[in-house]
Amino acid sequence: MRLWGASKLGTGVLIGVVLGVSGSVAAGQHFFKALKVERFVPPPPAHMFALPSLDAKRVSLRDFRGKVVFLNFWATWCPACREEMPAMERLHREFKDKGLVILAVDFQETPEAVAAFMKEFGLTFPALLDRDGKVSERYRIRFIPTTYLVGKQGELLGRVVGPKEWDSLQARQLIASLLEPALVTRLARAEAQAKPVGPEKSIREFLDQHWESPIPPQGKPPARFTPVEASLDPKDCGTCHPAQYADWTTSLHAKTMGPGVMGQLTDMIRLDPESALDCQRCHSPLSEQQEKVRRLDKQGAPVFAANPVFDRSLQGKGLVCAACHVRKWERFGPPKRDGSLVSSAPREQLPHNGATRTQAFLRSEFCQGCHQFPEDGAALNGKLLENTYEDWKASPYARQGIQCQDCHMPDRRHLWRGIHDPDMVRQGVTIDLRTAREGDALQAMLVITNSGVGHYFPTYLTPKVFLRLDLVDAGGRPVKGSPREAVIGRDAPLDLSKELYDTRLAPKASFMMKHSWTVDRPGLKLRARVVVEPDHFYTKFFQATIPQAARGKAQLREALRQTQRSSFTIFSREVPVS
Repeated sequence: MRLWGASKLGTGVLIGVVLGVSGSVAAGQHFFKALKVERFVPPPPAHMFALPSLDAKRVSLRDFRGKVVFLNFWATWCPACREEMPAMERLHREFKDKGLVILAVDFQETPEAVAAFMKEFGLTFPALLDRDGKVSERYRIRFIPTTYLVGKQGELLGRVVGPKEWDSLQARQLIASLLEPALVTRLARAEAQAKPVGPEKSIREFLDQHWESPIPPQGKPPARFTPVEASLDPKDCGTCHPAQYADWTTSLHAKTMGPGVMGQLTDMIRLDPESALDCQRCHSPLSEQQEKVRRLDKQGAPVFAANPVFDRSLQGKGLVCAACHVRKWERFGPPKRDGSLVSSAPREQLPHNGATRTQAFLRSEFCQGCHQFPEDGAALNGKLLENTYEDWKASPYARQGIQCQDCHMPDRRHLWRGIHDPDMVRQGVTIDLRTAREGDALQAMLVITNSGVGHYFPTYLTPKVFLRLDLVDAGGRPVKGSPREAVIGRDAPLDLSKELYDTRLAPKASFMMKHSWTVDRPGLKLRARVVVEPDHFYTKFFQATIPQAARGKAQLREALRQTQRSSFTIFSREVPVS
């Protein structure tokens, strides 16, 4: 008998499959895109199967051809299942009389546990039992949750990796488009989203103006300002805000104009000033940090002239305090810790005339400008290269009111920790190793769960996370032929011509790495490691760029050295197996 190790898996299996009307897919393509459903072109056939229900009846997927079937693989210990199954129930109640069938396939648990869960959450759609896990294996499930859409003729139309808010307007529109296109129009009329009003509108309007690009020159400071008040240098801000300044100096915001960017801009500002200024929009956004300014000639063509307010020393300091907090020498910031927006004294009596306070500084939308491409921005395989804000917006954290600042600026500290910080990464994921031994056969499963990151993990093309399993002998040497590796991340060629793969984890989603070996000698150990390379793409990029650089070679070489030193291990374990 095979027994898995006793440690807890830490997340659940959640795989959904929807059988739909293939004829309506073309009309509803934009609903696939809106819900981030990966479409299969051409669609391969789905695997048919039959499983017992809680009342011991045999239920076959083939029985529901001609209907839209939502097939969900789940487990009672699955956090993501607990979050999304109530939404599935609401979806079931809305569309069950319109042709939708929801089947919930439990992953390797007892009927008693499944029945108790269904009762606890008041779920009325049928539950099926995949006691041996063979159905999940046939669908080659490694990421959990995963959702498949299957057409009326049994073809796989698309897939979603990660949980979804299945009673959201986008999800309901997608299901409606598969059932009957006319239902979509009715939904749109019934649930047309209103434009922001009141405080929400005020925040949006403030941010639209605050993040005008490029940020306009500050102009001449007020006559009464001291040299410190009239300075844009972060060090001068630290005169009155030493804690914030000290934190900022340790952050990546202070390094956004590091050797990698500066080495590229050295040539780019001469050869392609348009692209250079576009890079600086987030890396050094103040007008005073930009060497050239863009103007239009008499024919309306762009020309690039020397910037009369350019401060080279300020340029190299990256995302400075003033980029977020100073406009036309007026200071802006968040509410006081007690929530108040008013100053403690008349503003003319305060340093730099006090500050205008707004809730916008505590909202994820404040970060959106530099962490979200527009809809028509650079994309691969139909997915934006930078989509962090929208990923967060679709996550459980957004629904709970957890903002970017709550994680990346805890207690308002100016740290902005992320993928380069080992402790931050360890807090954001759960990793579990499970082993089973049957005779000479050893099986291992390494599971990594995005348990605490509010967007896809990792976020962009740049980082990669490597899961590694191998056998080592008594001397700690790897056994020949035993190493196995899986990669979590998104990758593309250096020219960004296509997406090579995307294995990132949505919030609450998991990846399972499974393998088996033959134990053929005593003293063997199974070794499991998870290694993060925050700058994996940049390492390749700098290696290719240095030979072509004209002026920035020294800076690019230093950037390459930094990327090669940035990797770290977040999980390492050895388990005796013989």
